[in-house]
Amino acid sequence: ITAVLPYYAYGRQARKHTSRVPISAADVASLLEEMGVDGVLTLDLHKEEIAGFFSPRCHFASASCQPAAARYLHTQRQLRRPVVVAPHASGVTLAKAFFDSLAELHASGDGGSRFASPRAGAAPTLAMLLPHKASGSERRHLELIGEVRGQDAIIVDDIIDSGKTIARCSEALLEAGAARVFAVATHGIFSEESLRIIAVSDVTTVVVTNSVPFSVPRDHPVRRKLVVLS
Repeated sequence: ITAVLPYYAYGRQARKHTSRVPISAADVASLLEEMGVDGVLTLDLHKEEIAGFFSPRCHFASASCQPAAARYLHTQRQLRRPVVVAPHASGVTLAKAFFDSLAELHASGDGGSRFASPRAGAAPTLAMLLPHKASGSERRHLELIGEVRGQDAIIVDDIIDSGKTIARCSEALLEAGAARVFAVATHGIFSEESLRIIAVSDVTTVVVTNSVPFSVPRDHPVRRKLVVLS
């Protein structure tokens, strides 16, 4: 028996942040094995250490949507000097996976790219945003590591939940001189006011997969920004 789980439930609870709280991602692994599952296939885990919660008897594999998302932006959005941005330190691995896929497409000129050589100019680059508190202030600021001025910035994350991270990062990147801001996330949870937050944010396009079912009202303004890959 192989369980195909596009979104691994409770994947964000993979370690103890305080005492006397459960590691819910490990509980999900135990439940699956107790049910007799022999293998698990999922998509872009929030924490890679989740694979270690399964015994050797249960084969575990995590696929990635980054190649498909990279190909979409590469061929459909006329990217100009793209820079791939990790929105936090723990997102660097996923951002690097997207960067590798985009760089490969750029180098090969594959996929009918509208930024393929010789018009493309520089190859994709990497950057990162780090939250920190300024001295004497309670507000958290985003510090940019890398260069985005005059470039198309692509924020890469595994989950969009409240939409606030995308909104804050978009604002910070445009303040740093980015020409446009795109966002890529594997799992679109879109809780509470997230669709409204994204609709009024500075992000140009948000690309997600259909790993989590969701619906958008026909007349919602976020529709002009949202792209869902199957």
